[in-house]
Amino acid sequence: MNANERRQSKHLRWFDPMMSFVRMLIPGLHVLLLSSLSPGALGHETNTHQTIADYAAQKAASLATPVNFTTSQRALLQQGASDEDNLTPLPRPRDHGFNPITDSGFVGNGWFGTTARNAIVDRWNSMTSAFVNGNFDGGDNAGAWHFLGRASHLMQDMTSPLHSMAVWHDGIINPVCQFEGYWGNNDASLRTALSNVGGPLHSSTLDAKATERLDSFTTTRLQDRFNNSSPNKSSDDPRGWVETMVWATYFRATFWGQVTMGDSVFLQNVNGPATSATTTSTTFSDGTVSSQMNVLESMFGNGNVRWINNYIGDDYYEITDRLGNVFRFMSFTDIDDWAACGEAPSHDGWAYGQRDASIRANGSDDDSDNVRVTGRFWFDLRELGKSTSGTVNRYCYPRFYPNGDSMTEHLHQYFGNYLDPLAVRYNAGLLGLANRRVTVKTADSTQANGFSWGRQDNFGNGLSFNAASGGSNFFFVAKSQVSLTARSTNSSGRAFVRWLRDDSTFSGNSSRTITINTTNAQIPESGVVYTAEYEIPVVVNIAVMGPEVVISWRGIVGKTYVVEFSDNLSLSHWSEFAVILAEDPVMSLPDLRFNERRFYRIVQLD
Repeated sequence: MNANERRQSKHLRWFDPMMSFVRMLIPGLHVLLLSSLSPGALGHETNTHQTIADYAAQKAASLATPVNFTTSQRALLQQGASDEDNLTPLPRPRDHGFNPITDSGFVGNGWFGTTARNAIVDRWNSMTSAFVNGNFDGGDNAGAWHFLGRASHLMQDMTSPLHSMAVWHDGIINPVCQFEGYWGNNDASLRTALSNVGGPLHSSTLDAKATERLDSFTTTRLQDRFNNSSPNKSSDDPRGWVETMVWATYFRATFWGQVTMGDSVFLQNVNGPATSATTTSTTFSDGTVSSQMNVLESMFGNGNVRWINNYIGDDYYEITDRLGNVFRFMSFTDIDDWAACGEAPSHDGWAYGQRDASIRANGSDDDSDNVRVTGRFWFDLRELGKSTSGTVNRYCYPRFYPNGDSMTEHLHQYFGNYLDPLAVRYNAGLLGLANRRVTVKTADSTQANGFSWGRQDNFGNGLSFNAASGGSNFFFVAKSQVSLTARSTNSSGRAFVRWLRDDSTFSGNSSRTITINTTNAQIPESGVVYTAEYEIPVVVNIAVMGPEVVISWRGIVGKTYVVEFSDNLSLSHWSEFAVILAEDPVMSLPDLRFNERRFYRIVQLD
């Protein structure tokens, strides 16, 4: 879908192709018009973004490697989330749409604007550079925490249904989004919805909340898109968070169904049910969908989705909700309140003919006599809730959720109550991606002073620090490489031997300076521990156990040790007993005694 999808009533639909042609020729015109917008006209209200950002910052304390933000850092995150809607020098909201079916944004995907999935990379790279350069607390277009708030905004916008369809709601060519206005005016309700949500989420996880109360077919389609159409979800890439969130929103805000138009009768008003309990098996350009539950009928009830043919030739569909409010599609005299996803290209639609859009049979338009429209349907949130009186443009109250459970919410509440908690949890996971933990420690209790990083960590720690067996924690953006250098000797004067990563050896670990957190070996979600080993005294213990002597000593894994013995120290002669490569920190060796007295010594080879 593009910016002007279904904005006109039926008698003005000839205007759609013309508008599309104009945008193709001068796409910058619309971008320039955006400069006159009020902040928030193209996304969640400012307070909504700031509330979600702050709840996410607090939820980050529950990450696998907890991140605790200061009050000032949380304020910068919130300010960044707000400033991402700034309109000058170029309006940033032009980049806040992402229809995952077509990979397009509000103004396509080109010079005048891009998709939210692409835009988050720009914000993320700017954030990373700010951290690398030590600009933590700067303001707009400068500070790392501020840029992180702006990146968070882009992911949060994916929980607004019109953003997941790239549908303009700019307040200039099109009305503003009533869904966003509702939650912006009901911050207390938003905070209630966010008060008891689960823990942070990585983009590689599709949480159960994303499919809760969806019908089974929609659940299957969401899972398929998550598995096969989210290329960045498992690669610690901020685009993965946008992908996972946008699919969850797209399938929450669209409904699988089918409507069929009846026959017109000349100069008569006729009408009838437009839905049945199940949809017809239908072949789309990307596969065949067998008969499924018709969610339009199951949500609104039998007979409450109807076709209307009146004597003036105005053929349209009408939904009546449980409060008696009426919502129309294809009416000559009314702007569409709902419509089929991806209408025909002549109507400036998106992905017509695909399973996750819609297709028609037996007609050239969605209101042709006997036409059958099968696929997904959406409700125009620029229209629903626009009026406070009468029966039109009211909030829409379905009778049932898509899975058949009884429903008391209106659609604005339903979308927000399910999507905004996910926004907090995935946003917290995104904050974790920006703050991956490295623990640096020594292998034994002897402290080593004078370790150093190539730069400060995200919280200004470093450049020089001391380490001991308890470990010190540092945080860096995933994949932002940094050097780590160990002191040549510890406080006891014993020489550095090697690094271990999570208690394992790795290439180049004998060098005191190593490079970590590279693009191909980033700090994982669970964090990483680097341990500096220093030479340790060889402590020998001898125990007599029956006919044997058991010799035990502590060494360094990977080092080679020679065990020697002598039966007479006055002869100053030592004989080799065994050569052992240490595979564990503590080694032992038995010796059958041939004399009552024997002396042993252990030699560590370089």
